[in-house]
Amino acid sequence: MNHDTAGSPPTPNPRGAGGGEAGGLPAQNTRADLFVTTAAQETPALRAQAVLLAEELHCGVVSRRGSGMPKLFESLPDARRAVVVQPNRLLLVDRDGHSFFQHPNMGYLRFGHVSTGGQDALLEATEAASGDAILDCTLGYASEATL
Repeated sequence: MNHDTAGSPPTPNPRGAGGGEAGGLPAQNTRADLFVTTAAQETPALRAQAVLLAEELHCGVVSRRGSGMPKLFESLPDARRAVVVQPNRLLLVDRDGHSFFQHPNMGYLRFGHVSTGGQDALLEATEAASGDAILDCTLGYASEATL
């Protein structure tokens, strides 16, 4: 699906994204509960990534055209969630405005140091030795638990 103007009903995407068939008609297995869009400042690269993702998720692509997410959800009454393709991440947004994205926390930085031959600053600071246990009371997304 393609959303050409703010507030108007979505129209089939001529590229057939979201499992569309030739001619741009949505395939029967296209999901109505989910759509993919881009950041408010759409670029050709973001648009291309959104189209590929929509095909993989079997859902439509909706152009922002300056519209906020509430307006997009308003124009798509069956949609419950949207994946927003942003320059450096994917954001999952629901109809109520809640959002989720993967945040690497310090685990990403720690792994980067160790994988390039550096030392883990946490292990150095705590003087942890083999067999020691460390309890992460902040836990967060638990990405550091894998280290």
